[in-house]
Amino acid sequence: MVKGVVYLITDWSSVPEKYKIGITKNSPNDRLKSLQTGSSGELVLLKTYESYNYRKIESALHRGYKPYSTDGGKEWFELPNEVALNFINECKQIDDNIKFLMESDNPFI
Repeated sequence: MVKGVVYLITDWSSVPEKYKIGITKNSPNDRLKSLQTGSSGELVLLKTYESYNYRKIESALHRGYKPYSTDGGKEWFELPNEVALNFINECKQIDDNIKFLMESDNPFI
């Protein structure tokens, strides 16, 4: 199993500020550079969380933040400041829950 990274990127030029929640198996900074190429705004990497469960964490975040979505819950969100500030804690909590369910042999995980 390979670790990946869940990242939070913001577009500081957008009003209201928009955030992208995504994943990569490579360097988050390299991912930022590739995203910046296709963006007219100034993108900034804010936070990262590394985990073997990176795909499941991203999916859980997208589902949980769907009310804040600007693109149907796919990647871009207008998050309240407290949600953006709590990104790492939220990732860790989801990761811990996934690990617990896996260790419990939960058939739904």
